[in-house]
Amino acid sequence: MNGWTLDDTYLTQIVDVDDFWSLYDELCQDKRRLRVGRPPVLSLEWRERMLRAHKLGHLYGLRVNETDALYQRGARRDAIFARGSLNEFSFYLLPCFCLIEEGEHSVMWTHKRARRMGLELRLLDFLRQKYTLSEETSHSLSCHNVGAGHGRCAPEF
Repeated sequence: MNGWTLDDTYLTQIVDVDDFWSLYDELCQDKRRLRVGRPPVLSLEWRERMLRAHKLGHLYGLRVNETDALYQRGARRDAIFARGSLNEFSFYLLPCFCLIEEGEHSVMWTHKRARRMGLELRLLDFLRQKYTLSEETSHSLSCHNVGAGHGRCAPEF
């Protein structure tokens, strides 16, 4: 976190199509690293769930507030921020997201390069203010528990 902290992040509803594709491309790129030798194909079910959540306004992520210092040094190009498949830079969008389905936290994902920074917990804290989320339904694509509940992994891509 070069020049920003978790306190500088805010919840963003992913409504912009470029943000959606940046997160989707990051997800594909992250999963590709896990299977060296054969490129995985994201299942249609998962693509459809992510797209449906986006369309319904139930796809959320984290963004960092831009400051003069971040702008001046061109921090938007920092490796931590999400990029699309053509390497275009997002506007301080972090490579993580959460799907809300039927009013509950359904799927959460954080890119490998952004894990162990507290992003998922920060995202859940924001979402708990907006939705009633039960700990039992919390699980993530990164296959580790979030919060105090007994999370479970989502099916592999």
